[in-house]
Amino acid sequence: MRAGFMLCILAGTAVLGASAMGPAASAGMTATQECVSWQSQFDKEIRTHANKAKAPVAKQLRDQGVAECKAGNVSDGATKLQQALNDIGIKPAN
Repeated sequence: MRAGFMLCILAGTAVLGASAMGPAASAGMTATQECVSWQSQFDKEIRTHANKAKAPVAKQLRDQGVAECKAGNVSDGATKLQQALNDIGIKPAN
């Protein structure tokens, strides 16, 4: 009986710990996820925002960002993709 009680306490503690970490862990994306998400978002949005003044620069930033992401420099790549989106007036999706 006592072993079962201890097992229940341990299981409950694990559930509480996991639920406490859950929202914080899912609140933001990793740089790798940003690379994938923001590249896709840019590629969709540039179709309707190609006439923006900064669109040519944004396209270059997008290409540089994708190259950085593929090379494993995901933080730098995500930053460039974020700037590319900002340059065409789009807020990066979270």
